[in-house]
Amino acid sequence: MKVMIVGKNIARQHLINQLVGKKIDVRVFGRHVLESVTKIDHVELVTGSVFAEVDIRAALKGIDAVISIIEARNDGTDVTLSLGTKKIVAEMEAAGIKRMIALGTTAVLDISEDDHALLVDTDLYPETHKCEGDELKKAMETLKHSKLDWTLVCPATVKEGIVTEHYHITKNYPAWGKGKILAGDLADFIVKELESGNYVKSRVGISN
Repeated sequence: MKVMIVGKNIARQHLINQLVGKKIDVRVFGRHVLESVTKIDHVELVTGSVFAEVDIRAALKGIDAVISIIEARNDGTDVTLSLGTKKIVAEMEAAGIKRMIALGTTAVLDISEDDHALLVDTDLYPETHKCEGDELKKAMETLKHSKLDWTLVCPATVKEGIVTEHYHITKNYPAWGKGKILAGDLADFIVKELESGNYVKSRVGISN
């Protein structure tokens, strides 16, 4: 298997290390990967933009699955997540690549198991993060209307830390716990989900 990671997040190096540890080849795609990613065996660095279809198309050659850890920004003008997701999904569909695991936040989870309103659409969601939430919602809608076997992993926040394998997961609503996930544990879940496919076409709440 060969997996492409796109986006920059504190979980990225954890993902790279854990995938390589399982003998999975990794391609890291982005504008500044040559400067920001340590080159190790079984890791290929490819420079390109998520806004350029030709770059995405070239980067996807020989890839079996994509992990997107593009984060939404809260300035009201940045569309890297929504537009980047749209372009990546379109190129994946054209190339016949089905599997994508993407990073979201609790903004696009249901309030609870019984209340299916999205958190971002309620007064419970901070107004100061509304732009970020709306970007996430657009990216989620792109996934939901695609032909891909997608999984959207939605922690409240990600903190630096090594894998503990002690975390809670829920389907479509926020997970019980500390309201955060360690970067190592986030990577642990993503790699396991890549192998198992237990949450295809689902949003996943996750928390330590």
